[in-house]
Amino acid sequence: MFTRLALLCISTSLVWLVACTSAPEMPPTIISASTPTLSATMPTATATFMPTPEPPPPTFTPIPPEAWQIVFYGMPCSGAVAMCDIDMEGKSAFYSVMNSGTELMLLSQATSNVPTTLPVSFSPNGARFVFRDNLDLVVVNIDQSEVIRFTGILSENTQLFEFLSEDCLVLYTNDLNNPVNQVVVDRMCIGDAKPQTLAQVEFPSQANSQGDYFRSYRLSPQGDKLLAYSQGFSGGEISLYMKLLGNDDTPQLLFHSPMRSCGHYQYQGIAPFRWNPSGESVDLLWTNFCDGQPENVFYQIDWQGKNLLTVANISGSMFIRVGDWSPDGREFAFQYQPVLENSLSPIDGVSAGLYLLNLETGEWKRLVSDLSVDYVVARSNSAR
Repeated sequence: MFTRLALLCISTSLVWLVACTSAPEMPPTIISASTPTLSATMPTATATFMPTPEPPPPTFTPIPPEAWQIVFYGMPCSGAVAMCDIDMEGKSAFYSVMNSGTELMLLSQATSNVPTTLPVSFSPNGARFVFRDNLDLVVVNIDQSEVIRFTGILSENTQLFEFLSEDCLVLYTNDLNNPVNQVVVDRMCIGDAKPQTLAQVEFPSQANSQGDYFRSYRLSPQGDKLLAYSQGFSGGEISLYMKLLGNDDTPQLLFHSPMRSCGHYQYQGIAPFRWNPSGESVDLLWTNFCDGQPENVFYQIDWQGKNLLTVANISGSMFIRVGDWSPDGREFAFQYQPVLENSLSPIDGVSAGLYLLNLETGEWKRLVSDLSVDYVVARSNSAR
């Protein structure tokens, strides 16, 4: 190895020659080291298809009806049940109960200020009622804390009246002996006892062999439309008209049911009916009893009479005569009377009383049992 290096250095410059000839030969250095052994186990990767999870199907949760109060006038039962626990046995009074069936309360006892047979109209929130005493009009607070008597304000032809608001009423005057059925609509407020005429409307004459006549009227909440209901004696044909006030248009027939052919007895009617709060449609309950078969059908129709919608059909061994809609129109509180004329069979396990019908599901439940109800009025929870 030294010989090869010397020969190589000779061929270079002097400097490199000196360096080469003077450098001693160094033995090679051997570095000994232990090389670590690296060991790794790699997992086996398996490709698996994972589809995008589908969202769960939507679930429909019905919105429960709003809480509202029912004010009613009736006579309780005898026996240890809800109404009789108030110890008002055999006495008529005003009561209230929530649509849940809770908070049953006695509002006031019947006195001489409360009629037992004459028509009674309640204010929109059930805080007042009004009735006729000869030619006087009497307005009474539901708790009878105030009684207002308007002396001689009515005429013999003033047939009906109703609250338009908490402080104002509508009077309907027509002459039943006049072949031309003409009704005068007056508005009267408690602060001003002088009636003001709103409209004078003529409806088709109902004078015929059945003795039909107009039994009730309803002014729309906006005061621009009038409903007139005609019914014959002994369950004759019935008609519901609508008149748009402020023009000369002929009253429009919204609903009509002719007299049916029954074996021995028939009764039909619209009881009750009302304007929807918007004034754009009418809610009505048509009841019919023919050959022992009772029918109760809830309808809704627009004010022009173009769309008749069947809301609910509750038929069977029951006959609804007294009731009212909830403020949102989704429920109906009514009196159930299990036995009618011609021995209509009662429903097993169901007693006379105040009941609540869900118009969306058709389900009904008892609120107060063993009770004879004369008047029922809906009252919003906010008005309590």
